[in-house]
Amino acid sequence: MLSKAASTIFTVLFLLFIFGMTAYLETTFISDEDTSGILTNFSAADEVQETLSEEQSEEEEVTEILIPTLEDRLVNTELIDGYIVEEYREFEVYTDEEGNVVKTVPTANYNYIRYMNN
Repeated sequence: MLSKAASTIFTVLFLLFIFGMTAYLETTFISDEDTSGILTNFSAADEVQETLSEEQSEEEEVTEILIPTLEDRLVNTELIDGYIVEEYREFEVYTDEEGNVVKTVPTANYNYIRYMNN
């Protein structure tokens, strides 16, 4: 059996070894990612980026004029373990100055309401 001091030293050295290996593996992984960007050197990648930035700027111009509001809409109703569960999803509804709905965008937010089924 090892003495208490020897086991403490062994534990510290083992942890240092683990940290060292983790640091080494992380740095080699990062350097591999830096050199793997060969495909991004093509001019087509720049064209795609320009197209995306143009679409985003057009979308920003449109959304500046539109007024967004959040609205919950019923998506699904299920019977689970004797309860009626209603699932609502949140949508961004864009309206123009006259109140006409121009665009509806679903968000990732859901709400659930549970009722007891008699």
